[in-house]
Amino acid sequence: MANWDSSTPKAKLSVVTPLYDSLINFSDGLAAFMWQNGKWEFVDKTGKNVIYPQFDYVGSFSEGVAAALKDNQWGMIDYKGNFIGNPEIDNSGDLQSMLAIAKIDQSLSKMTAALADRFDLDYVGRYYYSLAAASKDGGWGFINQDGQVMILLKYDEMSDFSNLVAKIKLNGLWGFIDQTGNIIIALQFEKVTDFNNELSFVLVDHKWGLIKKTVAIEEKRTSKGNKSKN
Repeated sequence: MANWDSSTPKAKLSVVTPLYDSLINFSDGLAAFMWQNGKWEFVDKTGKNVIYPQFDYVGSFSEGVAAALKDNQWGMIDYKGNFIGNPEIDNSGDLQSMLAIAKIDQSLSKMTAALADRFDLDYVGRYYYSLAAASKDGGWGFINQDGQVMILLKYDEMSDFSNLVAKIKLNGLWGFIDQTGNIIIALQFEKVTDFNNELSFVLVDHKWGLIKKTVAIEEKRTSKGNKSKN
């Protein structure tokens, strides 16, 4: 064990007194803390309280706004803690930001559950590129911010969009679709991973391989072109 050197400077005390039950790290210069009464507040990097504890759940600040739940209604708040517009889940353009900004599982699950109930669906996921994965009676697809089905709820499984594509599964095989719902990589794999730096691991005949998105898409386009010439 190393000997303690009394000349070693001690760590400075935190600028935020350890009084809170839970926290969300700094974003846009503000951090959120939950008091013992279950209410959330925001402090700046000096520990100064800038938004007093009043919210049931909150998300991180991003570009000057944060999602917040108060009196069973969700809305977007500014740096002063004031709601921007009416604090309720509606079909406004703020909804995508609200879902994207929320960082706490509890708040996110509450919002998505509220959306599923509002749109008469079994499940609504998080919004990416203005689309959210949704399920009804076992079928999966995507809806827009108004709850309109943009990609038919016909797949067995799917993922959220990542790198502009989403994984889909039908009849036991996986492939990829784009944001318009077009299948850009055929359903042919036993398992797939999300694309990372244009690459995805895929399982074929119980063996893993690697595909490149741009090459796979180009091969599909070329295949279509050859068929149209025949």
